[in-house]
Amino acid sequence: MLDGSRFTMAIAMIKEGLDPNSTKVEDIEKAKNSLIAQKKIVKNYVGDDKAKDNLINGDSKLTCIWGGEALLAKDENKNVEFVFPKEGAIFIFDNWVIPKVSENKDLAAKFIDFMSRPEISARNCNFVKYGSPIDGARELMDESLKNSDIVFPKKEVFEKGFILKDLGESNEKLQDAWTEIKAK
Repeated sequence: MLDGSRFTMAIAMIKEGLDPNSTKVEDIEKAKNSLIAQKKIVKNYVGDDKAKDNLINGDSKLTCIWGGEALLAKDENKNVEFVFPKEGAIFIFDNWVIPKVSENKDLAAKFIDFMSRPEISARNCNFVKYGSPIDGARELMDESLKNSDIVFPKKEVFEKGFILKDLGESNEKLQDAWTEIKAK
């Protein structure tokens, strides 16, 4: 399982039929108890790279992993398969931003402009195995990626999925529950 309060608690909430963005005490408690009960069958809690490595070397037969990481693992171990959970997947979106405190906003903007070119975005996607929202990039991606249901999920998969929201101060509630889970 992933080693992190936000994603792992969200996964447990989805498993329990709850909104993964819930901050209700009873929902957090239900997710926490579900994860505590599951601990007896969890080999370990790991970060993204370790989950991928465990799939590559066969140490894990099943893991929670992001689609791009699974595709990278599949490049190394052809026995790796990826499936979206029938209960619904978590979808995340990376963003390029320039912090207010940036000392070189012009250079940062040039970098974002460069990375936003369709041909550069496609090259990046081919390397990291994730999709791109840049117009024209998908057409330039490797065939295996631009036609991948993992990189570009079907509409019905995406519609059944979840986008996690920033829970603000309620993240502390999840972290407290996660600390208790890990301690048991």
